[in-house]
Amino acid sequence: TFTNQWQDVSGRVTNAQGHAVSDYTMLLFPVDEAYWIYGSRRHVAATPDSDGHYRLGGPGPALLPAGDYYLAAVTDVTKDEQYDPAFLKSLIPAAIRLSLGAGQKVTQDVRVQ
Repeated sequence: TFTNQWQDVSGRVTNAQGHAVSDYTMLLFPVDEAYWIYGSRRHVAATPDSDGHYRLGGPGPALLPAGDYYLAAVTDVTKDEQYDPAFLKSLIPAAIRLSLGAGQKVTQDVRVQ
């Protein structure tokens, strides 16, 4: 399907005291394990800026498809690890589940411990 709409997830990462943190990587990955394959455009990672703001998705050649996703804050992740099924499964209990509709922009703030 060709469209001029795009999906994205953005927000702010804070610690338990409410202060912005930037030493995490925000990882968005699909709920459907069939897409847990290397190079999938349904896996997106970004580091928050110094004010804790992050953005995943948006317009561009690697357009994030609509669908159901998990959002997790991780302290250390390699490019290969973000596709590893065992690693992704370990993130699910602490992840936030999100649904992105066509053209939907979701704001999801995250508080880390």
